[in-house]
This record gives sequence, C-alpha cells and structure tokens, in this order.
Amino acid sequence: MEIKLPTTWEAVNLKQFAALQSKLQQEDTDAIERYIDIIALLSNEKPSLIMKMPIDALKKAIDYVSFINELPKETKIKNVININNQVYKGTLDVTKLTAGQYIDIKTFCKESELIFENLANIMAVIYVEEGSEYEGTKHAARARVFQEKLNIADVYGFTLFFSNLLNDLTRDILDFTIQQQKELIAELQDSLSNGDGLGY
Repeated sequence: MEIKLPTTWEAVNLKQFAALQSKLQQEDTDAIERYIDIIALLSNEKPSLIMKMPIDALKKAIDYVSFINELPKETKIKNVININNQVYKGTLDVTKLTAGQYIDIKTFCKESELIFENLANIMAVIYVEEGSEYEGTKHAARARVFQEKLNIADVYGFTLFFSNLLNDLTRDILDFTIQQQKELIAELQDSLSNGDGLGY
C-alpha cells in the first residue's frame, strides 16, 4: 500500500494544520491511535486504511513526517494574497479595520485555544477580494478557500502578527474611549463654568 505524505509545512494547508494541532493535543489517547489519525490526516486517507499498515510501515510514515515536531518558521506578512488569479488584499493597519471586522475578529477569538482552528476565519476577515469592501455574508466562502488553498508555511507569521494586531486593536479602542471621556468631561466643565448648568 502506498500513501502520499508531505515532507514540509509547505504541503500542509490551513485545514490540515488546524486538525493536526487538535490531534497533537490529545494526550489522553493511545500514541499509535493518535499517529494513525495524523498519518490519515496528512495523507488525505481514511483512518481505516492506515490501520491496515504494518507497525514497521507506520513507524516509517511517522519518521517521514517528523517535520511536524517543529512549528513552521515565521514568515513575512503579505499585504496581498493571490489564489487562482483572485487577489485578496489585507487590511494590516489596525486603524483601517471596520467596526464589522473588529466584531467578527473578536468573535473568532473568544476561545484562545481555538486560534489555530480559526486561523482561516480570521484571515478571511483581514483579507478581502481586491476592490471589494468587507461583508460578513461573504466571509464563510472566503474562509473555505483559504483553508484549502493556503499552506501554513506561507501564513504562519500571520499568527504572531494577529496576536499583536489584537493587542493594538484593543488598546486603540480603549484609547479612543478614554479620549471621548476626556472630551465629554471638558465639555461639561466648560458648560458649568459658563453657567449653562445641567437641565433635567
């Protein structure tokens, strides 16, 4: 029986990477069972087929994908992604995100342990079709494209960028709120000093 396995992260798409992280964290399962699932996942074969492999062949397959024991290298963030001649442009300046994008990002980040699982969803919020504005109704279709067509090696650096982006976004919103409060207080103080008072 021959199966085709990747030898580098460049051959692992976002969907596979997310599922792989989940498998690697299942420490309560038998090691052989876990590796059967991992080999099945990376080869796009059914676990029932992998279970028919002799143990020595399974061990060779595990050695073959040993690259998964190290995380992908951090890569430069791309402003533009091209998939099948469709160009997607990223909004990498936190101040240029729309309120809708902010809300959707926060939704996908409610559970920090699911960041990798939601990586394609998060990218589908940041990157939209060139010449288009962000629309939440088109997000799911774009996320599916990213899951299948983007490899984790190309976009792993985005995870670090996103972590920083989320911190910047939260800080900017907080700064904006504080500034609004200061302006409101100043207006009230000015109103009181001019004798306008407060009406009820």
